[in-house]
Amino acid sequence: KGICGGENSNWKGNNVGYSGLHFWIERDKGKPTKCEHCGKEGLTGRKIDWANKDHKYKRNLIDWIRLCKSCHRKYDIKKKILAIKNLN
Repeated sequence: KGICGGENSNWKGNNVGYSGLHFWIERDKGKPTKCEHCGKEGLTGRKIDWANKDHKYKRNLIDWIRLCKSCHRKYDIKKKILAIKNLN
């Protein structure tokens, strides 16, 4: 087993990139197979994602949900619309 977290010389902490953060979340929470919104089950590969709830991409395990592609797209659009309304 390799050295993980801050003990690893390649650890980037909160400066981690998009792919690295998704790899980190999948390593801890596993590969999602069921959408937490619509309930679809047996999803694999690109049909399901770990989605960040607040879109700030922090290393916070409780800030992630499992969403199928369709629900993930709708979730992101809704979040963008709310952000635009808050700016006005």
